[in-house]
Amino acid sequence: MHAMFADTKHTRQPVARTVSFRIPDEVARRVAERAGLLSAESGSDVYRRVIEEWLRMQDHPGIRFVHSPTGRRAALVDGPDIWEVILIARAFDFDRDRLAAAYPWLTADRLDTARRYAEAYAEEIDERIAENARAADELERELNALGA
Repeated sequence: MHAMFADTKHTRQPVARTVSFRIPDEVARRVAERAGLLSAESGSDVYRRVIEEWLRMQDHPGIRFVHSPTGRRAALVDGPDIWEVILIARAFDFDRDRLAAAYPWLTADRLDTARRYAEAYAEEIDERIAENARAADELERELNALGA
């Protein structure tokens, strides 16, 4: 899914549409309860995220979204985060035989699911991989400073 943008004089702003709809009180309560556990997002932001994640899951069966201290991220259903799968797959040049030998849980279907999602959201996945590399580098520097 690609965002559409409106050009303005100084910045490109995503085109947004205001949508008003009614939902049962019980559904609104459940969304608010879960959102309160996950973040300090506004009501509109929560519903926007929920809808976006639902659309992504429809477009990429086998994907789910999980929450962590570093934020929401795409993961395989009953599996690791997509960025982790892609990091591993890149290290093996996406060679299915080598991947299967090293990581039996990474079936061809799971690899295909992760790859399709990563192609559709390359910036998101590359950002997660880079963030992980930065954290690993920082940890290594701290351990070296401690003489470990």
